[in-house]
Amino acid sequence: LVIGGGPAGIEAARGAALAGHAVELHDANAHLGGQFTVAAYPPGKGEFTTYVAWAANELRRLGVNVVLNNRLDPTDIADMRFDHVILALGSVPAPPPIPGIDGENVVAAGDILLNRRSARGEVVIAGGGLVGVETAIYLAIEGKRATILEMLPSAAQDAGALVREHLYRLLDHYRIDVRTGHTIVNITPEGVTARDAGGTESFYPAETVVLALGARSDPRVSQFAEALKSSGIAYTVVGDARGIASNALDATREGFEAGVRV
Repeated sequence: LVIGGGPAGIEAARGAALAGHAVELHDANAHLGGQFTVAAYPPGKGEFTTYVAWAANELRRLGVNVVLNNRLDPTDIADMRFDHVILALGSVPAPPPIPGIDGENVVAAGDILLNRRSARGEVVIAGGGLVGVETAIYLAIEGKRATILEMLPSAAQDAGALVREHLYRLLDHYRIDVRTGHTIVNITPEGVTARDAGGTESFYPAETVVLALGARSDPRVSQFAEALKSSGIAYTVVGDARGIASNALDATREGFEAGVRV
């Protein structure tokens, strides 16, 4: 059993099937891909969907039973009678404890990119890493202006040098306001207060605040691990579920190797 249909889970299922195992993959979403699907929405990254389409075809060809729209709980595991479980639950947003971060005007960047939520009025993007910058550019193409607030000295530090250079050109082209060295103090229905490196606080009006403040492993991993231990079922944890992978290539390699080694 593979739980999670992101890159690590897909490759774990593919690897296990190639090794001769009967494999079942469950994912809570209506489609495979996980965060890889979200990554395909920013400008210039649509080809990411090619991998997901290819992988879905490969899983069908290899006889993997893919079950979508099914969010498994740890209590479900004991009755399913699998010999080995690969946990590829991925990651969840990891917002810091900022006052107002649970407000109705606050949305996750992934929900914007997947068109689950819309950005209205003036927009502030909390976090200027790769996801925050790409979301700002995505909104700019739609004709919506956003201000990026980033705590580090420069934006998109988690992107490779060539990608970062390209993103900077797009930020300039769309005249996106990037405020680096800014720490968010609080969020209100009217906007965001942030403090710069010198200690000066400024208010940024925003009808919509988009969170792009990083991610952490899905906390359900430990619950599944305990349930599997209690049931005596062997398991492996891969991808972002084990620790946030530096890139998708690392996650796919780790998932595939876990699958073929079962």
